[in-house]
Amino acid sequence: MGEVDSFTEPPHPEKFWKEYHKPRRPFLVKGGGLRSPAINWTDEHIMAKFGDEVAKVEWRNEDRLTDYCGQKIKGKLIHCPKDTIPYVESRTSIRNFIKTSAANPEWAKYIISQMPDDMGKDWAVPA
Repeated sequence: MGEVDSFTEPPHPEKFWKEYHKPRRPFLVKGGGLRSPAINWTDEHIMAKFGDEVAKVEWRNEDRLTDYCGQKIKGKLIHCPKDTIPYVESRTSIRNFIKTSAANPEWAKYIISQMPDDMGKDWAVPA
């Protein structure tokens, strides 16, 4: 893919829409999250403030082959090996997710839910 453009401030809106959004070109705003109150969150703070929020979780399985097992894509049937981890989505509280992840690093799941609205209030998007 090559190098990704890097900025210390977000690009001007016209430049963003023309050079990055329309062509779907990635870029990085270095330090962009430093202005967010969320930068100082700890596990304890998240559990106290948002622990009862329920989140969808799934196993870390980056090959994504399981999304297509048994389906025909462009006329070809997608076969999956027997050891392929099936896609399984479940729900848990954010508190349980943090506690389980901390107690067992081999518990290879991640949250796939959209951030709850109350959490989003502490995230500042660079502008």
